[in-house]
Amino acid sequence: MRARFALFSIGWSDLAIRYLRGVFAAPVFAAAAFGLLAASAEARDPLWDEVPWEERLGVEWFEKRAERGNTEAQLNLAKMYEQGIGTDPDLARAAKWYEAAALSGNAEAQFRLASLLSSGRMGVADFAAAVRWFRAASDQGVAAASFNLAVMAEQGLGMPEDDAFAADRYEMAFGQGMARAALMRGLLALNAEPPRGVEALAWFLRANSAGVAEARVLAESAASQLNEEQRESARLQAEQPPR
Repeated sequence: MRARFALFSIGWSDLAIRYLRGVFAAPVFAAAAFGLLAASAEARDPLWDEVPWEERLGVEWFEKRAERGNTEAQLNLAKMYEQGIGTDPDLARAAKWYEAAALSGNAEAQFRLASLLSSGRMGVADFAAAVRWFRAASDQGVAAASFNLAVMAEQGLGMPEDDAFAADRYEMAFGQGMARAALMRGLLALNAEPPRGVEALAWFLRANSAGVAEARVLAESAASQLNEEQRESARLQAEQPPR
């Protein structure tokens, strides 16, 4: 049986969270954190003056903007419902607003929706739907989405097991800046039937160069199973940019 790997997740703005939990007194902090503070009165959203002051930075304010189709408001509203900031947690509403922003092409919303769907926090995990949204975010350059999609392909979660696709997305994640993806790519090659030792060592060497802690031990172990010519081949491969 293959080892199970945890999916990758990301956090939210600490500044926004601390304000909405009452740490900061000045409303400017939350507005700036959410990107809603206009540079001038002329640039301000017209809806601002129509909403009571006490609602301007609460859930109601974001709800009004979200209902008007503002993608950033939809994303931030979903975060508030997911984390229970300024309101009780409501994962169904969080999913609704993440999906609204995701359908507009917002990559962060696509990633967060996929993470929520795959977590099982709403009941049974919907891996098939998560694959759809991780793939959308991956295609927009979100490294964590590419990594998670590779894990799901490797493990057959929400899609048939597909090592070739997993390899492609691990490589994509590495190219998008996730160093640990190189380690996983090496393990994928090492666990193949038959093992592809030179390929695995090349990826472990890339991971080690990128500062992944476990990579050195794995590289030494893989190298010990190869002859000098194979080790040199792996070293040369590691010096080349991934395809």
